[in-house]
Amino acid sequence: MLTPASIDESGTGNRSTVTATLSGPVSAPVTVTVAPGTGTVAADYTVTANKALTIAAGATTSTGMVTITAVDNAVDAPDKTVTVSATAAGGNGVTAPAAVTLTIEDDDTRGITVSAAVGGVTVAEADDPATTSATENQATYTVVLDSEPTGTVTVNLESDDTDVATVAPAVLTFDEDDWSTAKTVTVTAVADDADNPGDRRTVDIAHTVSASGTDYASETADPVTVTVTDDDAAPGGVTLTVDTNGAAAGTPDM
Repeated sequence: MLTPASIDESGTGNRSTVTATLSGPVSAPVTVTVAPGTGTVAADYTVTANKALTIAAGATTSTGMVTITAVDNAVDAPDKTVTVSATAAGGNGVTAPAAVTLTIEDDDTRGITVSAAVGGVTVAEADDPATTSATENQATYTVVLDSEPTGTVTVNLESDDTDVATVAPAVLTFDEDDWSTAKTVTVTAVADDADNPGDRRTVDIAHTVSASGTDYASETADPVTVTVTDDDAAPGGVTLTVDTNGAAAGTPDM
């Protein structure tokens, strides 16, 4: 018997206790030796060193404790099952119990997290080095995976209009060791020479994933919208002048 029959990968609900019972008492003690392991890999769980349960003569419930504990990992995968079987000795020929199944519920979700706000990022053209800093026309955000991949994951970044903004680097690479380390992306506004009061040009930075042979092969990430604000000075106004002397000199004599 398993209590409970389903456990989590982590947290307080990550273990199950194995017990044995008889339908009726017998005149000799019974030793039940638990043997879990069929149906999954041993790295998914641990078992207490003592795997023997004892049912005393005249009793129906075992003493001792065998505990199966799930091992937490960061890989998004289907739930795992462990077939728990046992052998029985003593009790004047008591037969072995039927196997039972323990489910280990996965708690990881595959995905790509982009730190940019829902509305994206806003940068200025900042094309005049005499009045603006070298990075005023830049903004950054980060990209990180939500679960450990089973291989190398490549995230490709591309601006849909490089005349408005560019992105660097063009490729981010994650693997089993650094998947949870956020990597920085820099977007840079491209200046134009036109003054457009209130001008806000926009561009999307797309994120595509190429992860051949890994669990991230079909994942995508939302694009980041980059808004570029105009920083060009308005052209000077037109000024009219009147030359009164010229007008007087051109007046005919009376």
